[in-house]
Amino acid sequence: LFTVEMLHGLQERGDLVRNEQGEWVENPRLDWGILPARVEGLIKERIQRLPAHLQELLQIASVAGESFCAEIIAHVQGSNEREVIARLGTTLDRQQRLISVQGSQQVGSTPLSHYRFRHILFQQYLYNTLDPIQRSYLHRAIANRLVECYGSQANIIAAQLARHYTLSGDTVEACHWLAIAGEMAAAIYAHTEAAALYRRAIELCRTVEQPRDPHQLSRLYRQLGRTLELDAHYDQALTLYEEMAAAAQRRGDRAMELASLLARATIRTT
Repeated sequence: LFTVEMLHGLQERGDLVRNEQGEWVENPRLDWGILPARVEGLIKERIQRLPAHLQELLQIASVAGESFCAEIIAHVQGSNEREVIARLGTTLDRQQRLISVQGSQQVGSTPLSHYRFRHILFQQYLYNTLDPIQRSYLHRAIANRLVECYGSQANIIAAQLARHYTLSGDTVEACHWLAIAGEMAAAIYAHTEAAALYRRAIELCRTVEQPRDPHQLSRLYRQLGRTLELDAHYDQALTLYEEMAAAAQRRGDRAMELASLLARATIRTT
């Protein structure tokens, strides 16, 4: 009944429209970040009927994202893992139908139980009930725990970690994981994705006064440049290396300036 009423509200507003096949799809102009008052009211009423500890659990889960791990949420909340899994499976899945079980995996010696919100509107509503300080704290706590759980395998969730650290305001860690995410994408020849990740890393790294690695910015420029070259975007690569030289001059980094000069010379002589 809740879902039907919510969908009717979206249809009446024109947020859901029929495609050429007659199927209901979201309007391209729909902004899921701004819930219609009617829909938000329905979600609010449903969430507020839950006990406070379950509301808190869902709020933490909403920071993790549309999908989340029970063990990570339990740690951040300071709750017993088995109790959290029972609440998720019994109350929030089978009874309330707010989430659904996705499966489990073993990461090293750590079991991780995966769940997801049944609709992104639930996740977005809960996330918006948190103030900026709460969100920042929870993003950092979730990222730190993920790093602990994944250990030497953390590279496989580098993009996820970069997102959490970025939203937590930890620019140093965000740069580190964005760079790794770029390397992971480049390794499988996903050059467009790698370039986007390297660009984001450069933007953040340029704002860091004391980076983890003093040579990180220079390396990021070279990695992005190489990615552009592999896709035959030589003009873009040359422009990037000129930007790299300007950044090096502002920083007084002679080694970085020389690297940009050599990179440009290599393109022009091949």
